[in-house]
Amino acid sequence: MERMSSLDDARQKPENLPLVFRLFRRLVRGVAGRGWGLHRIAPLSRIYGVVSSTLIPEGVVLVEIDEQNMYIKADGSEIANSMITIGAWEKLETNLFLSLLKPDMTVVDVGANVGYYALLAAKRVAQVYAFEPDPDSFDLLTRSVQANGYTNVKCLRAAVTDKGGRSTFYIDSEAWGNSLCSNNVSKPVKTLDVETVCLDQLYAKGSLGERIHLVKIDVQGAEEMVLKGSANVLARCRPIVLMEVEPRRLRNMGTDPYQLLKHLETDFGYTIRAIEGDGQSLPLGDIISLAERMGTINVVATALFVEPYTATKLS
Repeated sequence: MERMSSLDDARQKPENLPLVFRLFRRLVRGVAGRGWGLHRIAPLSRIYGVVSSTLIPEGVVLVEIDEQNMYIKADGSEIANSMITIGAWEKLETNLFLSLLKPDMTVVDVGANVGYYALLAAKRVAQVYAFEPDPDSFDLLTRSVQANGYTNVKCLRAAVTDKGGRSTFYIDSEAWGNSLCSNNVSKPVKTLDVETVCLDQLYAKGSLGERIHLVKIDVQGAEEMVLKGSANVLARCRPIVLMEVEPRRLRNMGTDPYQLLKHLETDFGYTIRAIEGDGQSLPLGDIISLAERMGTINVVATALFVEPYTATKLS
């Protein structure tokens, strides 16, 4: 990806963009923020999407999120539009994520994309490891880390699975939908041969520090592969796990959504709660039903036991 000069950076900052765009951004920031976000309300989402795509400039935009500089590619997607105009994405998940962070933590961001969650964490914790296999997204991630002068973030251009090696990675026209499974990509544009790594192997080599406190996973259906390759990390470190659950994409990769959560609960001693909905603890079946209705949800899994114990690997 071609890098912008300092002059280009300045021109792409929202405060230096057209007045009509800045007014629109102020408007949507005023009406957003009730936790669900505009993308959760269908009529508003459609109107917002059309207007955003018209007003937001093309290319890479340097935006301020959480008082940090972040490079975002304006691709017309809901995620990019929200970050550029509202300055946030997934407010429920973001607020929960921030509430869990503590200064001495090590955070692993699996599927970091351009670094939204990685940068939120970097400002508040001791160490962040961010994994992203797409070279374009990885470039924006590293540029944002550098723009903020962070030395506590290590970016790794790799897909996290259950073993080290190589794999085919399918690129979507909106980079937020890239996946290791072709059926999980709505608008494929190309394929890449990418490196795959396993968290257990990296942790055993000392490449992820002494203890991992929180793992965020958003990998478009490959969540089971990540967890299979993290059995020792889960058993030894007892990290908090924030994970996307999208039943359709999980099934496309041979994963039973219910069994995926059941493994975390019974084999690793985790309590699982859906972030969406009423925020109450629900039976796993109800969590999956909620995910089916909404298409995708996010869950937070916390260990019942803080100290390490012997756990059965995911099968």
